Amino acid sequence: LCDETKWEHCDLLIFAMQSAVHLLLHSYLKVINYMYIVLFKIEIV
Repeated sequence: LCDETKWEHCDLLIFAMQSAVHLLLHSYLKVINYMYIVLFKIEIV
């Protein structure tokens, strides 16, 4: 996949994958945090 002739393209691919993983992880943590808050509020009430 990563040979010397397509190095720039490979860097872009790696960057895109890292960005996608970062976004997925960030949104996943957001959802977990939101669910935790909702459950915690329900427990209080």
